[in-house]
Amino acid sequence: MKPKIETMIRLDLNENPYPLPACVKEAIYSAVDDCSRYPFGLEDGVIQKIASKFSVADSTILLTQGIDEAIDRVIQQFCEMRFVIFNPTFDAYIWRVKVNHQDHCLMSLDDSFRINESSINCITPNDFVILANPNNPTGHIFDDRVIQKVMQRCGKLLIDEAYIDFSDRESWVSRRLENMFVFRSFSKAFGLAGLRLGFVVGDANAVSEMRARQWCCNISSMSIEVLNQALEDDYYKINAAKVIQERERMVAAIAELGFDVVPTHTNFFLIKDDSNQLMRYLQNKQLRVKDAALFGMYGYLRISLGDPEINNQLLAALKEFKLSHV
Repeated sequence: MKPKIETMIRLDLNENPYPLPACVKEAIYSAVDDCSRYPFGLEDGVIQKIASKFSVADSTILLTQGIDEAIDRVIQQFCEMRFVIFNPTFDAYIWRVKVNHQDHCLMSLDDSFRINESSINCITPNDFVILANPNNPTGHIFDDRVIQKVMQRCGKLLIDEAYIDFSDRESWVSRRLENMFVFRSFSKAFGLAGLRLGFVVGDANAVSEMRARQWCCNISSMSIEVLNQALEDDYYKINAAKVIQERERMVAAIAELGFDVVPTHTNFFLIKDDSNQLMRYLQNKQLRVKDAALFGMYGYLRISLGDPEINNQLLAALKEFKLSHV
């Protein structure tokens, strides 16, 4: 019998393991009284706050319900283009492209999870490339020169920076190139996954037209109130630093146990499982991880980082597995 999901420790969805600060929790409580009212006009204020925090013009910001809506909006805006996706990557990209019946092309990363020259040469000016940077599920980050080469070949590029806060790289938001769109998420470092919030930065004219296609009162009053407060605090930077510290500790410790761990710039890592028994073993230890076969990476598990206590439980389970499978 499989363990009940609700009793398991979730290390499969790359969620933030650290609690929200008191000020953000208070914003959640105070927003309850506004739930009976439509949030007309409230988005403009939070968009201005995002613009100030990320040093961009508010006219270039599209506030969305996560990456799913962001992709839907760019598809609707540039429906005459072919959408190019490099696998393995986040499966929601191809899912949204297919749901929208959009012309698309799948290209493969090389054995080192990089974009090779031959793939870049296949890109055309009619292509809209979607690229996760850092990438999910590989954890890799693409070199700036590679991204610039892609930009030189394609017509448009959307960079999904959901995990950028866990890397040492500069965001493309502050140095966005022409024909580039950049998505930022509030689900990861900000710890607001349950609110499904993110934003796209891009050309002001395109953003204006995409805003016009959004639903009336696209973001709930509670989400806007909470986001307003979250943007005033730098707790997400503290959380990201904790995750990075734990990541370095865990990757080193797991590699020392003899596991093949893929280097990562995110809040998760890939571990190779040649036995095909590790996932079930961890489930029996109440540790829920992701089978990377869902992304086409057979023989790998994707494991999110938890807080130190949870990470120690994972480490103990991996050590026990190694001892029982020698």
